[in-house]
Amino acid sequence: MNTFEWTFELRFAVALALGFLVGLERETASSDRKSKYFAGVRTYTIISLYGFGCGWLHHINVALVLPVGIVSISAMAVTGYLAKLKEGRIGSTSEMAALLTFVMGALTILADVWVAMALGIISTLLLSEKAGLETFVDRLERAEFLSVLKFLLITVIILPVLPNR
Repeated sequence: MNTFEWTFELRFAVALALGFLVGLERETASSDRKSKYFAGVRTYTIISLYGFGCGWLHHINVALVLPVGIVSISAMAVTGYLAKLKEGRIGSTSEMAALLTFVMGALTILADVWVAMALGIISTLLLSEKAGLETFVDRLERAEFLSVLKFLLITVIILPVLPNR
């Protein structure tokens, strides 16, 4: 059976594409608001590549490179968030997206590529569907939410514990 091999070059391309995808969404969302934004397509792409580079160095046994990388990206995100607060704007979605983009870049080399791709696609979907999600939450009744929560409790926690006979 032919198995597809994810070479380092292909993983690099995936990290590049995922960072570009998130950055494209963030920059497009910011241009709609006509306000300054935390980062754009280039920055998110670089953050993803930085994660890939840190993952590569970790892969070849360079000690502490991943913690240093995540701390440096976290410092950048905190700085951006504080600057945003000074301007009177709230929200940390872009900063959290930057942290996740770093992690996605690292995961392209450290884990199965599908994990990074799933994170990238789902996070971009969540970022791009802000208005739709807010409308959904506004329309959601408390009783409906509790019903779904009870169903999940039964399905995920109670049913697996019960004997099958």
